[in-house]
Amino acid sequence: MNQDCPICRSNSVQLFSKAYYQRSEELREEYRVLRCLGCGFAWTDPRPGDKELPDYYPADYFGDISNLIQELKADTLRKSSPWRMELDKVRLLEEWINGGKILDVGCGPGQFLLALDQRRWLPEGIEQDEVASYAIKALLPELRVWSGSIEAFQGKPNSYDVITFWHSLEHVSQPREVLKKANALLRDGGFVIISVPNFASLQAVLFRSHWYALDVPRHLWHFTPRSLEILLDETGFKVDKHLFFSKAVNFHQWKHSLRSLVSATTHSLVPYYLLKPLLHLLPTVERLSGRWGVMTFVARKSPSSRASV
Repeated sequence: MNQDCPICRSNSVQLFSKAYYQRSEELREEYRVLRCLGCGFAWTDPRPGDKELPDYYPADYFGDISNLIQELKADTLRKSSPWRMELDKVRLLEEWINGGKILDVGCGPGQFLLALDQRRWLPEGIEQDEVASYAIKALLPELRVWSGSIEAFQGKPNSYDVITFWHSLEHVSQPREVLKKANALLRDGGFVIISVPNFASLQAVLFRSHWYALDVPRHLWHFTPRSLEILLDETGFKVDKHLFFSKAVNFHQWKHSLRSLVSATTHSLVPYYLLKPLLHLLPTVERLSGRWGVMTFVARKSPSSRASV
């Protein structure tokens, strides 16, 4: 492979698998997922440019945003599984810090921001999807949500206590520059929380091109624990903890990966429904091996760090 690893600069690169994006009924695009043999990091090839990427995020990417926000405002979703997932994020966050100024990068329709206790948190969000960000501004004017990328964000340096990336870092075109910007925005000792699929997982090895978390070409990058540690260290962060979080997202990946594999190989979903009960056993195997399908890093800005952007 005539490419160097974007993380560790190793030139030992191999093809992990091919993967596909169904643009329409007639058109299926083929991509390669290339893997570094040094740090395990992988990337989608070819990688769409910044002007092409919005084409892969249809208007309904987040579903019916207006209806979702209205249901959140009316409290009709407060007992739902998606809402419990947001509360799980809040509980995880508050194991390290229980209040302050927080910026959620890739905030989508804003569920996580709404799940925060507004008496203790000053929540802000950034969302590049204009449909989502404009809907939040119109329907939830009490939330401060900015349209665009974090690279272009004009926030005050050294002013945030926490910056979160809940399954958004794999979508950005320049993760190193994004983390440098996050470092500049955080106060000394401030936290960054990053949750991404784990490319070193059993799921990735088992399902290959059918792994739900590949999601090419929207997922431009595929992180391993080692590669994310390198990137965080380079951008001025010290890792506090590497966690298996969340179980709900992990199970979602298992379910849809199995469905994709069975559908492609048998052209029937009957085997999937027969095998589905076994899915509840697989996370235990992952946990014992330490190779779970999702990973979350909690890291702090190093006091001596002054990452330039």
